[in-house]
Amino acid sequence: MTGFEFLRSTGTTVEQIADIIAEHCPPVTPEHCDKLSCRECWLAWLATGESETPRSASVLLPKGEGAPEKQVPLEWEQRYVTPGGIRVNGKRYSSRELMAYIGDIILIKYVPETVVAKTSQGRDLGELTQYQCQE
Repeated sequence: MTGFEFLRSTGTTVEQIADIIAEHCPPVTPEHCDKLSCRECWLAWLATGESETPRSASVLLPKGEGAPEKQVPLEWEQRYVTPGGIRVNGKRYSSRELMAYIGDIILIKYVPETVVAKTSQGRDLGELTQYQCQE
């Protein structure tokens, strides 16, 4: 049962719904929470009942370009772009090019201390810079 189906179920009480929405995370959370935005985590639970989409699923490019050689390699991971950039392993990364994609899903490749990004259409966004908070 998906999270959405659970919430809409006639057997679900208002107390159960209040308990779920009062929490920061959905009832099922991923092992590595920092790899997903909170929105992605909630969306995955609502859509599938699981904490995240299976890692074995590959992301396809737009329709008509779905041949296996056009699939995104598994080492690229999806991230949701917020006004604060993206979060990778608990750190924020951003770039001027990335800010044009706020609200979109982009693909990143993470090598310790280096994050490279591209759009789902394959446009290179370059290396992202770690965001430093001013105190």
